[in-house]
Formats: sequence, C-alpha cells, structure tokens
Amino acid sequence: MCLKRCLSTCIQTMPPSYHQITATNSITLQRNTCCHSCKKNCIEFLQSNINAENACRGYEFAKLFDEPSFMKQCLDFIKYQGTSVLTETSLKDVKLTTIITILDQHSLNVDSEVTLFKAVEMCADNNEKHVTESTDENSSNELDEQHSLLREALKKIRFLAMTPQQFAEGPALSNLLTQSEKFGIFMNISSPACFIPMPQGFSRNRNPRHVVFKTYENAHGIEAIFAYRAPSNWVLKE
Repeated sequence: MCLKRCLSTCIQTMPPSYHQITATNSITLQRNTCCHSCKKNCIEFLQSNINAENACRGYEFAKLFDEPSFMKQCLDFIKYQGTSVLTETSLKDVKLTTIITILDQHSLNVDSEVTLFKAVEMCADNNEKHVTESTDENSSNELDEQHSLLREALKKIRFLAMTPQQFAEGPALSNLLTQSEKFGIFMNISSPACFIPMPQGFSRNRNPRHVVFKTYENAHGIEAIFAYRAPSNWVLKE
C-alpha cells in the first residue's frame, strides 16, 4: 500500500504530457513518510522517464533526496539535450540554483549562449513573480535572495561568446542588465582589444561550450557518434 501511495504521488505530480515533476510539497511528503523500498521504486520510475520537460525538476527531486546517481543522470541528459531542455516552457518552474548548476557546465549542447540567457530570464521572471505574490512574512528576504542568485547566474553566462548581433537582439533588450553593463559587454564583444573593462565579476570566457557526443549503434552493429539526438533507428550504446 505504501508503494502504491508513493508511486501514485509521483505520477500525480506530473501532467499527462509526461509527468513533469512540479509539486514540491508532495515530494517533501514522500521524503518524510515513505519507506526506503518505496522511495527506491519511486526514483526508479522517474529515472526511466526523463525527458526534456522534466529533466531539471528531476534533478531537483534527486538533490532533495540526496540521490547522486539520479542527479548525474538528469544532468547528463540536460547537457546532451541542452537546447531542448532550456527552451521548454516548464523551465519557468525551475529554481535559479538549478540554472546556475547548468551554467557551470563547460560541456553543454546549446545553440548559443543566448539560449542560456533566455533560460535565466524565464526562470528569474517566474521566481520573482512567485515570491512577490507570496504572503509569507519572509518574502522580502526571499526576494533579496532571488536577486542575488540572478546576479550570480548572469555572471556565469559567456556573453563574449555571442556575436554583436546576438547580443544586440537579445540580452541588450532585456532589463536584467544595467545600461552600463550592456555597454561594457557590447564593446568587449565587438573588440577583444577594447579598453573598456567588462562589468565586474562577469565571465571573460570567449569560448563556446564544448559539444557533448554520444556513441550509438544500429541494428547491424554499426557504431556512430552523434551530437544532440540520434535518428530513431540508432540505439544509445551504454
């Protein structure tokens, strides 16, 4: 009965589009009340169903339960399917601490740093909205914490790996950066020899993130290496 209740809770926290993990309160309930075997089966269920929609929340779930192997599995999926994960609408419910973890990755399959900036923007807007609408007496402290996390996330974005056009059409139009920060970043993107310094604490890394490759095998035993998603007739070789 305990197992049934636990798995039922797991399933109920995720919508039919495939089970995005969103209900933190039910996750906490499982952590406090479920037996070890129940938790194990629940985590195995989630591990077998990681996708672009739920990978980040799965990572947060694994972190809450202190499940390093599940955390690694989710993070590996995020790194390999970076663009798909970071453009999902469900990303707005993800914590900024999780986005910061993603930004710390040197290997990440994304189209450009603009994708990462938009992910930060999406999460920041929703996280701040959630705190602002809260009636909790600690909401002021939470708002300060969210702002601190946002600044940390912005400083990890490799703005200098963007082209002038990418920056001008994306981050330069956002209110997440001050006018002086926009000016300093744009000048440094435009000219590596620019005498105007980058804003304090911001990344000076001009290198695109490394592409993640994986080895796949087809029905004839032929192996091939793909970045991003392989054709459907190829199976990932463990």
